[in-house]
Amino acid sequence: MIRVHTALNESQEQENQVRIKVKHVQTDEEAAYANLEEAFSYIKGVIGE
Repeated sequence: MIRVHTALNESQEQENQVRIKVKHVQTDEEAAYANLEEAFSYIKGVIGE
């Protein structure tokens, strides 16, 4: 399972700057790969490419 948390930068100097925490707690490599793909897709949507 991949958990992705986003938060505004503590200094809040730039509104679009985010802190991203990805916690990997999956042992099955194939499932982890699929979940990582989803996590990166989410991250791209949040911060852009």
